[in-house]
Amino acid sequence: MNGITLKNIRGDYGTFGVVRGNPGDVLRDFTFENVDVKLTNGAANLAVLENLTTRNFLINGHPCAPAPATPMTGQATPAPNAP
Repeated sequence: MNGITLKNIRGDYGTFGVVRGNPGDVLRDFTFENVDVKLTNGAANLAVLENLTTRNFLINGHPCAPAPATPMTGQATPAPNAP
């Protein structure tokens, strides 16, 4: 999947969910824009995305910057001050 934009997401959730493809898939050029969510677990699993762009992306009131992509590891990107 390439060139995906998710924007104007707001709310209270348990998790942000998981973004992943099938083995061998490359997920690139994703943009998250105007996201303000409160998560019970305080993490967003976005490490599998290549060329991730975030604009005004808040988790639990803190800016969430993308971690460098690592192929299909599914490593979580913790929000600041996550328990």
